[in-house]
Amino acid sequence: MSVNDASSSSTTSLVEDQRRIPLEAIHTQPIAHLHLIASSALSLRPPKELWNWGGTFRARPRLIFDPVNVEQCCALVELARREGKEIRAVGRAHSPGDLMWTKDWVMRMKGLEGLVKIDQTVPSITVLSGTYVSAIHEMLAAADPPLAMSNVGSISEQTIGGLISTATHGTGVDMPPVSALILSMRIIVALPSHQGGVQVVKCSPTERPDLFNATLCGLGCTGLVVEAELKVEPAFCLRQVAEEMPFDFLFGPSTGAPSVIAKASPAPFRPNASNRTSATPTTPTEVTAFPERHIDTLSRESLGHLLAQGRRIPTTRSKYQPSVRNEVTGAVWPVPSSSVDNVSRLDPPDEDDDEETRSAQRRISTIVNSTQHAKIMYWPQARMCTLFRQDRTFEPPVQATLASRVYGRLVGHDLAQFLLFVSRYHRSLPPRVGKLVFNLTHPSPPRKHKSHLNAHGQAGFSSAGNPTSATPSLAPSTARKRSTPTTKLHTSPNLSSDGTPVGVSAEGRVAEEGEHVHGPSQQRSRRENEVESAGGAPAGVASVGRTTEEDAPEPSSSSADDSSPHASAGNVIAAAELGARVGALRTAVKRGAVDRPGLPAHQVSLEDFLSGASTSATPSTFSPIISRSNVAPSFGQGAGTTTRNLGVHAPLSSNHATYTSVNTSHLVFNMDCLFPQYTTEWAIPFEHTAAAIRALRDWLDAEQANSDGERPHFPVEIRFGDADGIWLSPSQGRKTCFIGLIQFRPYNRPTRYRVLFERFEILMRYFAGRPHWAKSHTCGHAELRKLYPHLDDFLNLRRNVDPDGVFLNPYVRRHLLGEIGQHTNPRFFKARL
Repeated sequence: MSVNDASSSSTTSLVEDQRRIPLEAIHTQPIAHLHLIASSALSLRPPKELWNWGGTFRARPRLIFDPVNVEQCCALVELARREGKEIRAVGRAHSPGDLMWTKDWVMRMKGLEGLVKIDQTVPSITVLSGTYVSAIHEMLAAADPPLAMSNVGSISEQTIGGLISTATHGTGVDMPPVSALILSMRIIVALPSHQGGVQVVKCSPTERPDLFNATLCGLGCTGLVVEAELKVEPAFCLRQVAEEMPFDFLFGPSTGAPSVIAKASPAPFRPNASNRTSATPTTPTEVTAFPERHIDTLSRESLGHLLAQGRRIPTTRSKYQPSVRNEVTGAVWPVPSSSVDNVSRLDPPDEDDDEETRSAQRRISTIVNSTQHAKIMYWPQARMCTLFRQDRTFEPPVQATLASRVYGRLVGHDLAQFLLFVSRYHRSLPPRVGKLVFNLTHPSPPRKHKSHLNAHGQAGFSSAGNPTSATPSLAPSTARKRSTPTTKLHTSPNLSSDGTPVGVSAEGRVAEEGEHVHGPSQQRSRRENEVESAGGAPAGVASVGRTTEEDAPEPSSSSADDSSPHASAGNVIAAAELGARVGALRTAVKRGAVDRPGLPAHQVSLEDFLSGASTSATPSTFSPIISRSNVAPSFGQGAGTTTRNLGVHAPLSSNHATYTSVNTSHLVFNMDCLFPQYTTEWAIPFEHTAAAIRALRDWLDAEQANSDGERPHFPVEIRFGDADGIWLSPSQGRKTCFIGLIQFRPYNRPTRYRVLFERFEILMRYFAGRPHWAKSHTCGHAELRKLYPHLDDFLNLRRNVDPDGVFLNPYVRRHLLGEIGQHTNPRFFKARL
């Protein structure tokens, strides 16, 4: 036996020992035996306090355990049930709120980790619940052939059990939370003795589907997850195109919309102190929203301005409240259209919006639907946005240079933290620091093209969302590139005649069956491309951005100048070809027309694949998780309608700094959280994206204009997700936009955040928002019942599997059960800084 085989055998044996369940029913064991098992799991060096990663919440539980196998976990749960204690599982403690804390017993799950098995036929990976997501990436990369998670959140330093319990999400308008990709679980439930006592049960979409659904976002109160099987896919790389643009380019200039009908109230608004769903206003000036029958006596005011003044705004209208229920409990994703809210803000037009807002919503929908994973970082101090578009690619990873890593550490981390620390001492400094950090860490727009910006900082889109009349110059950019590993800087506009990005229709749809995108022409060297770019588009190749059914005519070299749309077409033609070929390849694989390569996508050249040199011997059943990218392109050069540039995104305007990077999937999905922080995040229906972000802009601008206003940090993170059928998922029953605020705590020092977060919650409530479960919020039971149609189903299931409340804690009692008192005080675990 080789050393590797021996090591593998030893690891397998260890994991099997960890998975072993008690041979005898645990509820029949004498309490002395349970205490003996519990003592073996007791932490040898327990800390005096447990802190979350952000340093904002801490707990002093009576006992801390470090179980290393399922038998110990069962004994601890049974002992807690008999002694009337609460017990909670804790992973990396990355949750910004107090979701995981309890005053009684805590189980740290770091000892219950390891690989159970990898099934290449599904493909899937089964691990113990204390396994870090970062370790899962390593396990999948070591598989033969390599595999990868289909989507990942902003961090991988969390356990798979914690990820499941909060329905952690990444980004992608067609991607569900990671929990929706769970295939099965093993869970310890705390049943009473007459129902079999504490035991390990297996659940899946077909086996105990109600417990399965509830636990996919169970907040740790339906049972203790000890093992999970996750659906994965063949390893892949992501090509990320990041584009810097003015806020107004995406969301339009400020026009006072969205606006609401309001009238000054004769008395200040004073919420009941016991009402957790209301935020205390900071100024005595209030407004009261009136029913529509009083419209003729009222006036409209900007939603963002009302918020900045601390004035009262109305609650969301009933038509926007979630109402659909999941038809099949075990079918969590994809869900049928009948289980998805179809209320539109555009048809009929919402009375709060103007044409600028509606145009912005159409523009965002088009862009988000043009890529597999879209994300926007909004820097309110600089009034800039960074648009990230990420797509699967066959290109190999490009490593960051040492210089870029050093610069990122010294400037993006160390200097930024110092400046944030200094900004705590004067109210005028945070906006200046935010703008300075943005300028130091983001590339400048091409200087040659600044004159092409219109009054709103736009180029390519008018305020109504249509193309501007002036054609921007396409000369190569001189933008600085300082952060990510880069490959090529594109400066060609990517707008079609209707103002939408090239490759996407005005409605944001992808190609239907039978439609085609332009295929590749003959292979050309980089030198040939450079020569051709000086004289126009190469012969036989349709120019990038055309949507007609005929190839673009070849322009004469004498007619090509800086203002010609063909001047730099050669610079992006290779990338456009790659996009078409990758799309064609993935489509062919999905339909079974060709075999899947024996190696993962990013390790097989397209030439080898298309020639059959690297295909597997048998047809593959592999189907990518994301299907929107599988349009039907043509392999030939002939006619076709360009509906999407797959994974190859030219800039929306040549005035924008654009940088491209290619890396292993999870390294692109993850981001550096920098340093400890207060954070809040809410999920709103995708239809409200533009209206909510425009109101957010108006509010934050007004705060910064006020010498004593709130001072947000940076950036505001905007992500997207698909509708799912998980009972307590923030994206249950609706496509979703996630909006998150961050207030950094430089050097673990406190910063002002409470009023900022309170007003943000008010704004999100107006748009029927749902809070991120792992982050602090003030939603009570009554409000959550309106937001989650399946909340009663969840609570009934929880009572059935844990009638003694073993897995409860102050967070669950406060928010889900509506209990009020000192035992559920939200400040109990708050760190005193």
